[in-house]
Amino acid sequence: MQSDWRRLSAADDYPWREINSLNLAYVWGSNTLLRVSGFLNFMPRALAGEGGTLQDARGRTDRWNVQPPLNSRLEREVQREAYSMTSQQLKLHPDIMGHYMYEEYWHPRGKGYDWQSVVQFHKWLMDKYVTIEALNAEWGTSYDDFDKIKPPPQPEESACWANFRRFRMYAQERTIEYPRDLLKKLEPDRVTFGAKGDYATASWYYAKDIELFGWYSVNTARGAAYHFGQVPMCGGAMFGCPWGWDDGRKQLDHKPAYPKKYRNPGAGNEYNKFMKAVFRGARGFYNEEYDDGIQHM
Repeated sequence: MQSDWRRLSAADDYPWREINSLNLAYVWGSNTLLRVSGFLNFMPRALAGEGGTLQDARGRTDRWNVQPPLNSRLEREVQREAYSMTSQQLKLHPDIMGHYMYEEYWHPRGKGYDWQSVVQFHKWLMDKYVTIEALNAEWGTSYDDFDKIKPPPQPEESACWANFRRFRMYAQERTIEYPRDLLKKLEPDRVTFGAKGDYATASWYYAKDIELFGWYSVNTARGAAYHFGQVPMCGGAMFGCPWGWDDGRKQLDHKPAYPKKYRNPGAGNEYNKFMKAVFRGARGFYNEEYDDGIQHM
């Protein structure tokens, strides 16, 4: 007997939604940052259904959300296949501005608790402290071996939790670096972009691995981008921008809600005024997974 995913065609993983976003943006005369949902945790939809027997350290299962271990060989393989596939299929589309590398890369999400990630965590601790005695002295603990340290399943005020979050930062950075380098080989003329996320572990420090860094507020985006010599892009949702357009659909269900209208037609803030003065007429799409919002870029 074959697994479900082996009986399905490769077309099941064709990026139909991204093609629709590109075509829609092209009709509007805009540019798009290609965003494949969950790219950094990409798993073919046909394979995702095989996740029913997988369980993380918290005892949770999610059949349709299979994710490879952080910074693992499997993750690299999946990323390589995903980016190579979309690059071959979509790079000639006239509307692509660049690649949206990540969006709201939150800390928990059930990641980092599998045995491969825990082994990496132990190695990360060994590289940092060298000896278990040094770790115990700083943490105020009495571990006799690094292998005995288990990541806390929930946030807590402890040295173990603080170090686990730092390890997660390290692993997430490696997760972004690999597809960034791969994209520079596949599509050297395209930019990479990422935005916002967990305030503690998924915000500004990613900026060094991409070329456009975005945030809800101008100050955060500008500060991080300036620090790393990158280009800032403000806003997950630029409510103060008079060019921000809302098609009036409800989130998730896409049923008609309110009449089509412009959102906040009044003058935007000084940053938006400046952007419009320099890049007059520039328009761009911001394609969330649950709406069709359009955003001034």
